[in-house]
Amino acid sequence: MKKYKLKRVEQPHVASRYVDELNAEQLAVVEYAHQPLLVLAGAGSGKTRALTYRVAHMIDRGVRPNDIVLLTFTNRAARSMIERVESIIGMQAHHVQAGTFHSLAHRYLRQYAEEIGYRRQFTVLDRDDAKDMLNAAMVDYGIEKKQGRFPRADRLLKLMSYAINTQTPIAEVLSRKAPHLYALSQEIGALCAFYLERKAERSMMDFDDLLVNFYRLLTEAPSGKQLKNQIQAVLVDEYQDTNRLQALIIDALAEKTQNMTVVGDDAQSIYAFRGADIDNMFTFDERYPTATQLKLETNYRSSPEILALANETLQFARKGFPKKLKAVRDTRDLPALVPTHDAAEQALFIVQNILELRDEGVEYDDMAILYRSHANSMDLQVELARAGIPFMVRSGIRFFEQAHIKDIVAYIRLLENPLDEVAFRRAARLWRGLGEKSVSSLWRGHLDRQLGEQLSFNALTEAVAPWPKKRREAAQAFIQSLVRADDPTYRSQPSRLILDLLEPALLNYKSILKDKFNNAKERLADIEQLSEYAIRYESCAEFLSDLALAGTAGLDATDEQAEPEPMLTLSSIHQSKGLEWNTVFIPWLIEGQFPSEMSLREDEHAEEERRLFYVAVTRAKDRLTMTYPMTRVLKDGLRIMTHPSRFIWELEKGDDAEAPLFERWMLETADDNMLEPGDSKPLLEA
Repeated sequence: MKKYKLKRVEQPHVASRYVDELNAEQLAVVEYAHQPLLVLAGAGSGKTRALTYRVAHMIDRGVRPNDIVLLTFTNRAARSMIERVESIIGMQAHHVQAGTFHSLAHRYLRQYAEEIGYRRQFTVLDRDDAKDMLNAAMVDYGIEKKQGRFPRADRLLKLMSYAINTQTPIAEVLSRKAPHLYALSQEIGALCAFYLERKAERSMMDFDDLLVNFYRLLTEAPSGKQLKNQIQAVLVDEYQDTNRLQALIIDALAEKTQNMTVVGDDAQSIYAFRGADIDNMFTFDERYPTATQLKLETNYRSSPEILALANETLQFARKGFPKKLKAVRDTRDLPALVPTHDAAEQALFIVQNILELRDEGVEYDDMAILYRSHANSMDLQVELARAGIPFMVRSGIRFFEQAHIKDIVAYIRLLENPLDEVAFRRAARLWRGLGEKSVSSLWRGHLDRQLGEQLSFNALTEAVAPWPKKRREAAQAFIQSLVRADDPTYRSQPSRLILDLLEPALLNYKSILKDKFNNAKERLADIEQLSEYAIRYESCAEFLSDLALAGTAGLDATDEQAEPEPMLTLSSIHQSKGLEWNTVFIPWLIEGQFPSEMSLREDEHAEEERRLFYVAVTRAKDRLTMTYPMTRVLKDGLRIMTHPSRFIWELEKGDDAEAPLFERWMLETADDNMLEPGDSKPLLEA
């Protein structure tokens, strides 16, 4: 038998390309020796380029592609990186083990699951499957859901997932995340253990089990030990977003060689609510005393003026790695700070400025409005629709298309037009005990009792008199809610109607929220802000007219067009991470909105809000405009002064007169009583 030895194809051009295509900071990262390495990569500093070239450099220096693990947070990012590596050194890069934590776990568990007690043909449960299985487990365990004591399955799954990924006891998670359930912590803990055992017996894994069992494989099974011996290098992108369990997996994978490269930016750690643990970065040198830190601080995205503001923002952080972004781009205009009289004027200014920039040649798709909360986009969506500006929403569906908003609006629509069948059916379905057949029967009875052009909701009572008691009582409660809401006072006060629909006297939607949604508190805040927005309207008809206009404008991020037109982007800051635009607007920079009211209760959460602000600022390339309303009208109609966000007054405090960080704009208005920005102390505490 003839033997044929494979030789590496020499590519002498590769080394020169490293020098030609990387700056000094990136080159230092790429060529650093095989030891634990923490790369502090500032926003827009080319971390992906550095990471992909480091993979190429390892392969070029003799590390087998199969022995390299590259972990990212999306499979799309992994594919993109491998394509870049292939463009540098060729197709051999295709063999690098690149992907998400879950995809890598799934790959190895399919081979070795039997070593930890599972069948190799185990089933992977998606979220709906897991919910169904937990519901079944609750029944078999004897949980009486009708008592309303236990959380719904989907809520419980989220709490369990957080506990698993942060490696935190479920009782502690309940104490922090759901204190109203803490009294049930022992029972919930027992149920969780029963559910986990049930899945294992049936050889089923959900997404969290994939990570838990992968870690078990690495630390308990013979094949896990072999795998760790095989791996020669581990590289991790977005390390600041890893949770405790993921950090343990990384440490286990790199246990033998300690050849680990983790790349991240502590200043962009904004996912603590998902379980991301910024301490994975802060304690890295404690876990790896021989580790080295290298920094990527050269920013290729933003103007020097925007970076100066971003750098100053970090100076007020309580904790963080010192870094200072350096610009390579030419100087541009200073960021603008624009106080407005109220939320309506804020929306009007932003829309007018967008139209002016469009006339100057800036395309809509190169502009974005980034906000802390989806509810902050409400005024803007209406004003954009009124101006005919096409927009898409990255932060989920448009504000007025959210289920809880449509529920409330359905009641208002029905009161304005009793023949609105869609609104009638939606409103009726909110009442427990009314199914589709009951709702259809109610609607037919409603139509049968027309009185000319006037409809009497009360007349429906006789239609449900023969119904069985449970259905009849539910139908009568629905009918009486309509009778009470059908009040002339409400027609001229849509804001009051919205608030009263939350209460037991009308719809009791506050209770429905808790039963219907996991994030009831956030949705309640949306409805309260809808009420605040509605104060400006003197009739329900006028209010509904503007909402209809908003519903016909813009597109969701998932919509498709045969010939896409440039569209303005509306996005939460969380959804904007990793993206960039020529022009960025950041509205609602007041205390209680940004930073959020909830974050102000804990320093740790307030610091994450600061990082959110930093992320928003560093999305802008050429123009950054920050706005805030100087007054708000509360739900009781009282107008108060607002506090400018701490992120503003901190910058003002650190502002150097010779090198200002931003330029303050004063809006000209016909209102003679316009507030001066200096009058920022509240007249009345909210």
